[in-house]
Parts: sequence; C-alpha cells; structure tokens
Amino acid sequence: MTRLFKREDLEQFLLERWSQQQITADRDLPRSALNAVLEQAAAAFTSALRCSHAKAAADLGAKLAAAYSLPAADVYCAGIAHDLCKELVSADQQVLARVCPIPCPPEVLSNHRFTHGPAAAALLFRTGLCTDLRILQAVAWHTVGSPEMDTLALLVFCADKIEPGRGGFSEELRAAWLSGAFPGEAGLLQLAGTILDRITAHCRIEGHPIADTTPVLYNALQQRLQHLTGTAGRPPKALPQ
Repeated sequence: MTRLFKREDLEQFLLERWSQQQITADRDLPRSALNAVLEQAAAAFTSALRCSHAKAAADLGAKLAAAYSLPAADVYCAGIAHDLCKELVSADQQVLARVCPIPCPPEVLSNHRFTHGPAAAALLFRTGLCTDLRILQAVAWHTVGSPEMDTLALLVFCADKIEPGRGGFSEELRAAWLSGAFPGEAGLLQLAGTILDRITAHCRIEGHPIADTTPVLYNALQQRLQHLTGTAGRPPKALPQ
C-alpha cells in the first residue's frame, strides 16, 4: 500500500532545502538549483516508482526542449514537479488545488485522480519556489491538458504520457518524437492529439471510463492544428463528446 504524505511536511521540506540553497549562494540561484531541490522532494515524498516516472518524464522533456526553443531547465522543472503532490492525502490535495493560480475546469478540481496537478502548481507558487506561469501551467494541466496549453505545457503533457517507463503505444511514439517527427508547435499538437486518440482507444478496449475533458481537449487541439497549418477548409477529426 502506498504511503500518503501530509502537505505541511512537504511544504516544510521544500522551504528548508530551498533556504539551504540560498544561504550557500552568493547570487541569484539558477533553475538547476530549484530542480535539485525538487528531485530531493520527489525522492522523499513519492514512491520509488512515482519518482522514477517523474524523472523519466523530466529527462525526456529536457532532451527535446532545444528542438522547440525552450530552456531545458524549465522543462525539467515542470517535469520533475508534475507528480509531486500525487501521494499527498486527498484532503491536502484539495486544499492546494483550490488555491491554484492557474485556472482549471471544475471536473479537474473535483476529481481525486486529477487534483494533484493543480495542487503541485499551487505548492510551487505559495512556497515561492516558482512563480513562472508557463511552468505552473505545465504542472497544473499535465493530467487532462487544456486547450490553452503553450509549447512548454504541450511538451510536458506529451512527455508525461510516453516517457520510457510507459508501456503500450508509448515506445512507437517516443521513438518517432526523438527522431524529429513532430517539429514545432504544430508537431506537438499533432503528437498530443495522437496520444489522446490512443488513450481513448485503449480505454474503450479495456472498458475504462473516458474523462469528459478528453474529447473537448482533442477537438480543441485539432482546431488549433488546422489554424497553424492552414487547413481550415477541412473539418477536423473529432472524438465523440
């Protein structure tokens, strides 16, 4: 059985470790210093399996960051932090999610499967460790996504779903991604749409419920892709709502 942690303990851990970094620094700390603290927190407050997943997603995202003109350290930051609240007690996740600085739909805030995203974004913000809205958005939206995801959020969303520890369809898509098959924002939109399509097909085969937000997100990303690629004359492929 997975051990559940308390919000106060995680907050105190982060603040103490971050304070130690600041005491030893003679200038503004680079993002890599924050990432080191977040790695320590992931190791201490999530299971070994969860920590391994977060690091794999962060590594994959950072590896591909340059291809999308993004700072690798920023992508890694969002990746290593995205599941930091996954193993907090449910009530503590709710407390944090309710004060998330990033707008999230009600179905995310009310579903215990998804609250850890906005909870982690709120944790980073309220502790002062990170106030970069792009990173906070990537963390908050990584579970079910958002039609407003920018390139950084899209990159983290995709890395979370197809990092090397994932099974099923992830290996094929990851290999294509690493080979440069999904360039630019349009490529990330295409990859995210493909991931959602594969997840939906898997859920139907296994008889699992499909989140109400999934077809909404899929169709919104398809519309954005059409706009970017100039194919507005053709109707988008749509998932049933």
